[in-house]
Amino acid sequence: MKKIIIIILISAFGLTSCWQEIDTVKRDPLETITAVNNMQETQTYYKIEENEIRYIASNNPKDWDLGFETSEDGWHIIINYSAAAQIINTGIADINDVDKNTANDLLSSDNWKFDHNNGDLDSTAIGNWIDTAMVYILYRGVVFDNVEAYYKIFFESVNSNEYVIKYADINNNDQLITKTITKNNSVSFMPFSLTLGETKLTDPGKQEWDLLFTPYYGWYETLTPGYFLPYYMSGVYINYLNGVEVIKIDDSDVDYDNIDISYIDIYDFSCTQDIIGQDWKLLPNPDNPFYFMDENKKYIIHAVDGNYYKLRFISYYNEEGEKAYPVFEYKKL
Repeated sequence: MKKIIIIILISAFGLTSCWQEIDTVKRDPLETITAVNNMQETQTYYKIEENEIRYIASNNPKDWDLGFETSEDGWHIIINYSAAAQIINTGIADINDVDKNTANDLLSSDNWKFDHNNGDLDSTAIGNWIDTAMVYILYRGVVFDNVEAYYKIFFESVNSNEYVIKYADINNNDQLITKTITKNNSVSFMPFSLTLGETKLTDPGKQEWDLLFTPYYGWYETLTPGYFLPYYMSGVYINYLNGVEVIKIDDSDVDYDNIDISYIDIYDFSCTQDIIGQDWKLLPNPDNPFYFMDENKKYIIHAVDGNYYKLRFISYYNEEGEKAYPVFEYKKL
C-alpha cells in the first residue's frame, strides 16, 4: 500500500549546515538556553521558572498515536500531530467490513484530515465520533514504516472514567483488539500507543510545563498569497489548556531590550496552541541555505507559575552547528 502523500519543502529539511554564525546582529543575552533535543525529531517539554528554563521530559513521536481528553465530561480525541498523522471516517459502521481494500480505495480521497495546529478542540480530525459511530482509518504518520502505518479504529464509548475502543492493523483484519483507556486527570490527554496497546504518559503533567518543542503537521503559505499546502514542520506549542498564554510581538519598531511589564497592558494575549509556532525562523532558500531568525518576532509568556517572561530566538543551531537545536533567551518581567 502506498503512503499518503506528505508535501515537504526540500529546501527546509533536505539541507544540513555546519555554519554557526547565524545572525548578523551581535547580542548580549540575559539568559540563554540551547534546546537539549533536535526539535524536528523529538517532543521536548520545558518549564519556565524565575532563575531558569528547565528541561522536563521528552518523547519520540512514535511513542503515541491517539490522545484522549481526560476531564470528567471530556470526549475529544486527538491524533499524533508530531508524526503528521491523518485520519479518515470510512462511513462504515461495522469494523469487520473495513480492510486493506477499503484503505486502498480511500487513499486518494480528499477527506483525510489532521488536527489543526491551533489546538481548537472543535477542529479535531476525528470530530464528533459519538454521533457518527463510524469506523475510522488512521494513517499513523511519516515516522512509521508503511507496513505498520495503517490501522482501523472504532471508538465505542466514553464516560466520566474511561473510553473503550476497538482496533486492528489494517493488514491483520482478524486480530481485532478491544481496549479500555482510563482517564488520568493529571494530564490533558491520555496518550495511547496502538503498537504497545497501552497508554504511555509522555506529557509530564498539567502544571509541569509551559513550552513544547515539537514537530507537527500544519499549513505553509506558498509564494502565492492565500494559497497553503500541508507541511511537516517544527516549532513551539504552549500549554494552552492549563493557563499559559502568549503575546506575540511582530514589530521591528519594538526593541526587545525595552520590553517590560507594561507591555502586557498594550498587547493582547493569545491562548492559541501554536501562537509561537515556527515562523520565528526564516526558511532557507537557494540563496540563503541556512536559517536566520526573524528579528521582528518577540514574545511575552504568561507562564504556569503566574509570572511574565519575555523571550526571543537567537539561533536555530547549537554550538556544534547542528540544525534544529534552537538557542533562545528570556527574562522575567
